[in-house]
Amino acid sequence: MLLLFPNWKLYDEEKVLLNDTRKEIYKYISDNPGTYLREISKNLNKPVSTITWHLRILEKANLIKSKKFGNRIIYYPSNVDLKELPLLFLNETQKRIFEYLLKSPAHLRKIAKDLNLNVETVRYNLRKLETLGIVKHKEEKNKVIYYVDESILEFRK
Repeated sequence: MLLLFPNWKLYDEEKVLLNDTRKEIYKYISDNPGTYLREISKNLNKPVSTITWHLRILEKANLIKSKKFGNRIIYYPSNVDLKELPLLFLNETQKRIFEYLLKSPAHLRKIAKDLNLNVETVRYNLRKLETLGIVKHKEEKNKVIYYVDESILEFRK
C-alpha cells in the first residue's frame, strides 16, 4: 500500500489524536515533558500496557519522542528542544549545582562553599540529581566526588 501511495502516512497526526485515551496521554506528555511510563500510568490511572500501546502510536505519528535518560525512558513532545530537557526537572538550586558540576567535578563541601549554600542543602539536592540520573559520584582519596553523568552530556549534544 505504501509503495503505491508514497505520500500516504500510516499514522496521520490528526487521526491519531481522535482516540480519547491517546489524546489524554499526548496532553499529559505535552504538559509534563520528560515524563516516564509509570508516572503517566499512575497519573492517568491507566494500565502500563495501555499506556505502552498508545505511546508507540504517538511516536510513530511523530507527535512524541522517547530517549533513555539515566535509568528511565522519558517521553516528550517532538517540538521540545532536547538539549534543555534535563533542566526541566530541576529547581533553581539543582540547576546551580548542575551548572557548577558541568565545569568541574567536586566534593560536597567544595560545592557548598563555592555556591554559598548550606552543606545539607547541597547534599539533599545532589541526592535528587542522582535519583534523576543526572549526577553520579565516586570515591577519590577519602572524598566523595560528584560529577555529571556522561549520558547527560551526550544527551545535551
